[in-house]
Amino acid sequence: MKILNGRLIPCDTQRFRFSRRSACLLMLLLLATLSLESLTIAAEGVSEFYEINTVLMETTFRIEGKNIKGETITGTVFVIGKPEGEDSTKSRSVLVTAAHVFDDIAEDHAVLHLRKQTGANQWKRFRYPLRIRNEGRPLWVKHPDADVAAMYIKFPEGVIPKQLGAQLLADDATLQDFDIHPGDNLI
Repeated sequence: MKILNGRLIPCDTQRFRFSRRSACLLMLLLLATLSLESLTIAAEGVSEFYEINTVLMETTFRIEGKNIKGETITGTVFVIGKPEGEDSTKSRSVLVTAAHVFDDIAEDHAVLHLRKQTGANQWKRFRYPLRIRNEGRPLWVKHPDADVAAMYIKFPEGVIPKQLGAQLLADDATLQDFDIHPGDNLI
């Protein structure tokens, strides 16, 4: 993938790259969501109304793995949807975390702690193995300067009921429109 005009564009590989601007914009998304109360998410052509804080909670998970000393280390990941086409309502799940989380896991596999809803206000937690390397070669991409990494992931059925779309990422024009600068207090 490459970024063109603030959008992820497919390349000849299934991987994508973060620009420094995109990494900052992704972090801005997280900060901006703190001030939003709700949003409409389109899924399979049907618009539904969801509370953004609930969607963020349902798409945030713990990841763990062993470091080079054999110690268990943990981190936090979140998932965002990358649209499959320009006007598509379908998306691919992109797992995002701090780059040092993937870097510090020495093995080819990590474990995600996922949840699946089993009823009203009832969730079942389970461990899900995640391949993060193929014979030592990372399956994620990381930003060269910022501590951000991402990879595509296919979740088991029913784990991610809804997810935020990449269209919620701010671009340079949005930052200018809202007069947002590095170091600004947004809350």
